[in-house]
Amino acid sequence: MDTKAWSNLLNQKLILLYIIHKLPGKFTKTSLVDFVLSHGLMNYFLVNQYSLELVQVGLIYSQNNLLYPSQAGDEAFHLFLESLSQETTQTLDSLLEDAKVRVQQENSILTNLYPNSNGTYNIVLQIIEHQAPILNIELTVSSVEEGEKMMETFKKSPAQVYQDVLKSLQK
Repeated sequence: MDTKAWSNLLNQKLILLYIIHKLPGKFTKTSLVDFVLSHGLMNYFLVNQYSLELVQVGLIYSQNNLLYPSQAGDEAFHLFLESLSQETTQTLDSLLEDAKVRVQQENSILTNLYPNSNGTYNIVLQIIEHQAPILNIELTVSSVEEGEKMMETFKKSPAQVYQDVLKSLQK
């Protein structure tokens, strides 16, 4: 790998580490991908590949579906921070400042879909308050489409779903 390609790879991984370091516990993997894509920082495949690699080598970890830097991630961040240009860090700081409120609101309603080995899919629907889940529902569905429809419905009216669940359980 030539020096320019290596530098570009390092910069892109550092950008992800920078984002997670600056806003720990504010991004899910999905919201991180959305944030990076919406600002044209890298393409879909790279952000997914690099975030997975950062998890695999232990620089970031997921807890309650939220991303955090590990101790090794903090050390790597500080060690390689100067590799990012001042212009890049200023741009990221500006984007992250604007995103703080929006990301916090989005993190209060979390959804996730993942495949099972038997051909079905699980969806996870969560409402988070003060960084703790107040509602956590996991369902098995038969198709991606069915799961996505349920997740979209949940995102549109999470308070109603929460109230309906409570009413049903209190009967």
